[in-house]
Amino acid sequence: MKLFLPEPESGEVDLFIRGAAFAAGSRVLATESRSAIARQLSRMNAPTAVVERSRARCRDWLRTVLFVELDAELASDAGALAERHLLRSLDAIHLASALRLTRSAADVVMGTFDLALRDAARAESLAVFPA
Repeated sequence: MKLFLPEPESGEVDLFIRGAAFAAGSRVLATESRSAIARQLSRMNAPTAVVERSRARCRDWLRTVLFVELDAELASDAGALAERHLLRSLDAIHLASALRLTRSAADVVMGTFDLALRDAARAESLAVFPA
């Protein structure tokens, strides 16, 4: 959401994304990001122009993301991570996706502001943003 709605860390996130060779994530990111934006905009009672601009920025960004598909192996890996680190299901899927990316890409950095997910990623030897 920090890419699409103004929040305290939005500038920092924007710089991080711009400096990355590519953005990647679980396929559930597409649904989760749209859902989070819609809920936040609704809570803010945002004007129509803000809603449309945020949705357009999200759609445009999602077109650039390399998606890791949720298959049986990833779901199993996510389940094991959820149990090991007591993660919520979507967070476990995101972590499993990042770990899968490490098999084919060097220097994978997982971006999250969720403290439990950040701790789990570090425990799995992933680099994390913000540090």
